[in-house]
Amino acid sequence: MLDFDLSVMPADADLNSAFGKLFEDQRSALVVEGAKGVYRLVTYPHLTEAAAHGAKLLGQVHGQRLDSLEKSSRSNYTTTLAEADLTLGLVNVDNGMASLFSVSESIAFPLTAASTVARCDRPGLPPGRTPGSWYHYYPPNNAQPLKPYPCTVKGCSGQVW
Repeated sequence: MLDFDLSVMPADADLNSAFGKLFEDQRSALVVEGAKGVYRLVTYPHLTEAAAHGAKLLGQVHGQRLDSLEKSSRSNYTTTLAEADLTLGLVNVDNGMASLFSVSESIAFPLTAASTVARCDRPGLPPGRTPGSWYHYYPPNNAQPLKPYPCTVKGCSGQVW
């Protein structure tokens, strides 16, 4: 069993921002907040598959439903998840972070490991702007084999590392 935290992003966020969030957080998953408080776990493979199929927004990415554990006592989390045939549950969401519970470390650890996103080094990050909204991010299957190479986003003068 393991408690862990992941960032939360809205369903209308673009995929480039999501890749950036994974890179900056050094994680391989995040939680997507949909309409009416519905939450989904979206992993790095979910994002890369969606990008390969032309998705632009997180709401277009398939993920794993996260049931809330708020009404369960901590001692009953495992039982509650087993009854729902789930391995992960949402404990709470606060200040852009989701607290999750997993029935197994082997399920949770890969989600909390760093993703293999590549980032360009676009110059001139404006003061007060987050790196995730300035740099361009590439999943490995879209990256050229040798690094560094020029960023392919129109008008960007950065190099991908």
